[in-house]
Amino acid sequence: MLIDFSDVLQTNVYTLGNTFLKFKQLLNITLPVIDPSLYIHRFAAKLEFGAKKHVVAMSALRLVQSMKRDWIHHGRRPSGICGAALLIAARMHGFRRTQKEITQVVRICDLTLRKRLGEFEATPSSEMSLSQFNETSIEEEADPPAFAVSRERETADSKRRLELLEMYNAGPANNNLSLEDFARGLQSQHDYDLLFPRLPPAPTRPRRRHRPPHRLHPKLRPLRPKARVQCPLLRTRPRIAVVTMTTLTILTTKSSTPLSYRTAKSSSSRLCGRR
Repeated sequence: MLIDFSDVLQTNVYTLGNTFLKFKQLLNITLPVIDPSLYIHRFAAKLEFGAKKHVVAMSALRLVQSMKRDWIHHGRRPSGICGAALLIAARMHGFRRTQKEITQVVRICDLTLRKRLGEFEATPSSEMSLSQFNETSIEEEADPPAFAVSRERETADSKRRLELLEMYNAGPANNNLSLEDFARGLQSQHDYDLLFPRLPPAPTRPRRRHRPPHRLHPKLRPLRPKARVQCPLLRTRPRIAVVTMTTLTILTTKSSTPLSYRTAKSSSSRLCGRR
């Protein structure tokens, strides 16, 4: 595991994992799913079970197989599955190993260990004795933990909604109140949402970004306006032509002579190529 490499290299495991993910994306490597059973014997050797090390490891392997059948290992790290299996197997064979000892060997937090134990407790295998667990095998699959949690939440919400409706119907002081006013008087926003569920937001059409003209297809590009014929005086320096409604004054570096309106109009027409 990466944490073993970080111990040997004396490097932060998060820095090492970030570098590993960058190499994985750069080289387009597809990693296989790691089986938690590969680490059971290794962690069992560190917990010092003595002569019963192999027996405890085999019980832990059966527990891992049971967790895999009940969809507990999907989306979970193998260290958490191994920690929960080893703790249960140690208790099954009379070894009093604490959660702190398991977390130090497997290197997970105690919250992760308690979650895996709670998920295993919701399966039918947790209700079996040691002899039943070793002799019989359950073929049925339990529901995935996420599905079970969602179903429990829906059951609790429906039960709470019925309780709120009974409170509204039973209270004599609430006869003059509407159900919406009664729901607004509740202190919990969750209770109000149970009585008046929020509608999902309407799907909005994503705004199309403006594409500059040079990125459009040539047939879709706007036509460029034709170049206007300019007076040569406007394109040559230092001559500058200033045309007004009454006079045209041509300024040069040597001289500037004001012209009359008729003379200026005829001279500007000749310079601009007009007849």
